[in-house]
Amino acid sequence: MKKKLTSLLLVLAMLASSAAMLASCSDGEGTSDETSGAGDTTVADTTTADTTPVETAPPTPYDYITKKWDGKDYTIGTPSSGTRYIPGQFLTEEETGDIIMDSAYRRNLNVSEAFGVNIKHLMPADMGKFPAQIRTEIQASTDAYDLIAGFVGGMSPLGVEGLFLANTELPYQSDISDKPWFNANLNSALQINGKQYQFFSDMTCITLCCTYGTFYNVSLGEKNGIKDVDKLALDGKFTFDKMMEYSQNISKDLNNDGVWDKNDQYGVGQYGRFDNATTDTAMTYLYGFGIKTAVLNKDGTVQLTLNSEKTVTAMEKLIDMIYTGNRNANTVHSADGPTAFAEGKMLFFNAIIMHAGNYMRDMADTFVCLPMPKWDENQEEYYTTISYSSSHMEMVPVSAKDKEMSSAVYDALAYEGQQEVAPAYFEHSMKLKFSADNTASQLFDIIRAGTVVDFGMLYDNKVGMYTLPAKLVHQKSADFASNFAALKDAAEANYKKILEDFAKNS
Repeated sequence: MKKKLTSLLLVLAMLASSAAMLASCSDGEGTSDETSGAGDTTVADTTTADTTPVETAPPTPYDYITKKWDGKDYTIGTPSSGTRYIPGQFLTEEETGDIIMDSAYRRNLNVSEAFGVNIKHLMPADMGKFPAQIRTEIQASTDAYDLIAGFVGGMSPLGVEGLFLANTELPYQSDISDKPWFNANLNSALQINGKQYQFFSDMTCITLCCTYGTFYNVSLGEKNGIKDVDKLALDGKFTFDKMMEYSQNISKDLNNDGVWDKNDQYGVGQYGRFDNATTDTAMTYLYGFGIKTAVLNKDGTVQLTLNSEKTVTAMEKLIDMIYTGNRNANTVHSADGPTAFAEGKMLFFNAIIMHAGNYMRDMADTFVCLPMPKWDENQEEYYTTISYSSSHMEMVPVSAKDKEMSSAVYDALAYEGQQEVAPAYFEHSMKLKFSADNTASQLFDIIRAGTVVDFGMLYDNKVGMYTLPAKLVHQKSADFASNFAALKDAAEANYKKILEDFAKNS
């Protein structure tokens, strides 16, 4: 059986505790074998027992799941398209030297050996048709799938239809609050009246790689007298105003042709162009500022939270950043943005982490991935979000043949993903080994810990409240109040129906 693993941080905590104990012993009294001059009487042992509590790692799935399934198939259903990580992040037949896919191979091997299951993978439809196909198959009571994984945009609406098992019926997802392989911030947004039918986990790298961050070109910064921005971020002081200050005098018309395009240099860039009214980018900044679209209150009601003075001011700041002067690369096509950053033509670049591995592997300049900037230094935590269209969530269909097996193997796959896949993805993207004393690793952990979604993102249903900031930026309009008012009734009616459907099908 696979040797039980612990997370890097837990190991370090244990080492720190052990070091403290050793220091205590070296400074204290030891057992004395000295004798008095009168005879051989041994001096009494006055050593005080060390009562320092030993910090132990919390249990892993291998501690509390003891059952085996003796060669049964465990089948995961996913779309056949939408990301290059399908099918390799779900089923890889052998190690090939691809660090990302090899991590998935080891994950599956460890789980298969531990629980005696054969992991299989089916792809019944492409990204666009997958949600409808899965609905049809589950309603027909097919037991072909033990676990479903799909894109948030297409799958989250299905979460209120009674197609998936609730956490209350899944023995190893009934309480995931203390399991770091399930992101607490993300999962909290999926809980309605104590029940959760869909989950975010570390099973694959798909959601992790589709998390937003702020890439920073360290070399370009130093050429312009800017230093230690990564340390500033670690100190909790990387704010939007600081980013604006640093990016103020960076833009240059490098070829002096009077046309601002991919051949020039910019202070700030982003993957999503602002002539696309549905881009994640505008809302990504708002999430970074601690602003959400709509949240579920403890009393089970939905509260629209987008309408605030802070939002209005934030929109004004974004429009200024994007359109005033040539600070922002808003004229650079999305596909050209990552390449421009990799070529050293942007100081800051807002994008999903995936673009590091896709475009920055051979980047000559030194770079680091920072969190999204805070609103101000009074904001306690950094926040970011995921790509609504590209991130994955998992769920167990009500038609699964063995819900205990579905739950157990999923829990172990998520745990092994944290152990194997996440560190491998960091190494692939950032070009260095994950290490607790490495600044880049610490920033990576901050980004992961601060990743959030909200009720308004998951259940917008094309009403347009979630994409309103992008629409206004696209229109160069700071008229938030009237545009919000025009959508308010439709959004509230939509949220009310979501809750009614959820209650009806629970």
